[in-house]
Amino acid sequence: MMVNKIIVAVDTVILAIGDKGMEVFLIKIKNEPYEGCWALPGAVVQDTESLDDAAKRVIQQRVGDKRIHVKQLYSFGEVDRDVRGRSISVAYFALLSDKKLIKPMLNEQYSEMGWYGVDSLPKMAFDHADILKTARIKLTFMLDEVGVVSKLLPKKFTLSELQKVHEILSGKKIDKRNFVKKTKIDDEIVDTGEMKKGEAFRPAKLFRFR
Repeated sequence: MMVNKIIVAVDTVILAIGDKGMEVFLIKIKNEPYEGCWALPGAVVQDTESLDDAAKRVIQQRVGDKRIHVKQLYSFGEVDRDVRGRSISVAYFALLSDKKLIKPMLNEQYSEMGWYGVDSLPKMAFDHADILKTARIKLTFMLDEVGVVSKLLPKKFTLSELQKVHEILSGKKIDKRNFVKKTKIDDEIVDTGEMKKGEAFRPAKLFRFR
């Protein structure tokens, strides 16, 4: 009896805060049947590696540093998710404090790489638009976790920068006075005693997570 082989892959949702709000790093596929479509960076899981190791390998290839924390998101296994054959993808997401951490490296499979606002995606391959949607929903529920918000910020940040991250993740506008008042009683936020320099407007206090 012939057994159809099921491919197991990992796909990584690499996110950062940019001029377009929440942005995702995408690659443009060069070959058929998805030529010209954009996708999340991914790879087929090798026989000698775990799912986590495969995700870290993709991060190493795209970011150049496998120490970047990745968190498993969800498994996607719709029968028709890949026209080339049966495949299952285990999605991970990684949060970056700076888009410049990405070191784009093209290969024979990809023609372009770049950042896109999550609300203005190009034509996506596979079910990667659904994967990204799931990641966004997950992050909204994780908004109160310090480990999530802190990874999207530099080590020292202003309250305006912190508020911006909260607004982007929640999708809601936040009253600045209430946000500042709440932050001042948050034990996780510490005033560094330093000011952010090089700004056109009045220097702002810098904070860090405890």
